[in-house]
Amino acid sequence: MKKLLNLLLSLTLVLTLAGCGQEQTATYVMDIEQDGMHMVDTMVYKAAGDIVYQMDETVTIDLSGMDEATREVVVATYDEMYGAMGTDIPEGVVFEYSYANNIYTVVCNMNLKEADLQELSERGYLVLTGENGETVQAISFKQTCEYCESAGYVLQEQ
Repeated sequence: MKKLLNLLLSLTLVLTLAGCGQEQTATYVMDIEQDGMHMVDTMVYKAAGDIVYQMDETVTIDLSGMDEATREVVVATYDEMYGAMGTDIPEGVVFEYSYANNIYTVVCNMNLKEADLQELSERGYLVLTGENGETVQAISFKQTCEYCESAGYVLQEQ
């Protein structure tokens, strides 16, 4: 009887701890149209419990509403900006950008299990704000979702 009780208690503990690390996914989208440019920014966050372990962002910018001269300037500016970021990619990050058929696409995937959060912050891939100047060790799913909503992103699925 004592062994059965210990087994049941152990099983309860395992199930309780498993619930704490529940997988969560949230997709946020921001859709902006301005000055002949239509941008859709899609952010997908994956977490175990409250800890984000994967961040994927895809930005598509439709430049077809711009005249050709303006479009060329915008593409050259984006190429220069993203080209500078893409020359030395940190570990755990996949970064790609392309332009075709008047659509500029930027994709950034961050595996936060492999990446160094401080390096990502220092290099401009992430904005990290810890409480009282503390070093951030992990990214909170809840706080990230709250930030996205306050910044104007709309939750698509969770």
